[in-house]
Amino acid sequence: MNVRRATIDDSDIIRAVYGSPGTWEAVSDDNTPPLEGIDLSTILSNPVMCVLIVDDAAVFLFHPHNSVMFEMHSAVKPEFRGPQAVEAARMAGFWIFEHTPCMKIITLIPAGNVPAVVLARRGGMVKEGTLTASFLKGGRLIDQYVYGITKEAAKCL
Repeated sequence: MNVRRATIDDSDIIRAVYGSPGTWEAVSDDNTPPLEGIDLSTILSNPVMCVLIVDDAAVFLFHPHNSVMFEMHSAVKPEFRGPQAVEAARMAGFWIFEHTPCMKIITLIPAGNVPAVVLARRGGMVKEGTLTASFLKGGRLIDQYVYGITKEAAKCL
């Protein structure tokens, strides 16, 4: 498996992963613009954002909340889900821990996104809490679960 930092030249790959069946619907809220309308150059040129691509089948976007805690957003093509996706998420996490000052990764998962919960758990993350009524989906505010892992815990995997 190959992990690399995305550049503007990877926009088509990123759109293909996020645009794969069921992916954009699972990760976007009611106010997110259509994938086609999002300017990826803004994200990919921002030095504090880090988009990693694994084997052109998974995309992991990381952004810092502070100097040591980064939030991870993941998108995986359906045919790549399962053990390969878990390994890809772990590799992306190890890359972030090695190449940035990140010492903790968190992810926010909307209630009902079971594949994302499974990916987080199998990747070594633990549930740390719930943000109630924090994600607008289908015209309803739903909860989001906070999952996290520290650099030290990741080393033990």
